[in-house]
Amino acid sequence: GGMQNLMWGLTNTISKHYMIKVFADHNDNSKSLDENVSYSIERIGGPKLIRKHRKAYLINDFIKNNKNIKGIIADHWKSLENLKTDKKKYCLIHGKEINHTKGSSLNKRVLKVLDNVEKIIANSEYTKNLAIELGIDKNKFVVINPGINQVQDLDKKILDKVESILSIKTPRL
Repeated sequence: GGMQNLMWGLTNTISKHYMIKVFADHNDNSKSLDENVSYSIERIGGPKLIRKHRKAYLINDFIKNNKNIKGIIADHWKSLENLKTDKKKYCLIHGKEINHTKGSSLNKRVLKVLDNVEKIIANSEYTKNLAIELGIDKNKFVVINPGINQVQDLDKKILDKVESILSIKTPRL
């Protein structure tokens, strides 16, 4: 998804300048993905509710045993909710995960977590403005729109074939 691609891109870029340790959910393709990166990835499996607490425990333990940590980047406010640290925290957000009625218990949880981060990285101006309307400090934001990988050159034969098929189709976008 978009947020996962954004985290992947940030991690790959930041890892060129800093040592990186990633805590991520296990999935069936984890091993093949993890073999091709220059940083350490610890995969956490199990049911979602247990995995969330297990991941927080492992991260808290890692922080306690590694005093040189400069900061923590999370892909979701819930990933920071159970961390016990005064290290700088950065949180990525998108509209769906923060869009809770102002004053609701979930909104209060979001505010409590995001009030204690250094910066909030919104995936759009829309998300930033939505978060501000829901009570999040407007001075904490940086907007980073999700990117894409550069297009590789496509085979001319394939392009010609696609064009011949699409030239008779309507409507055409």
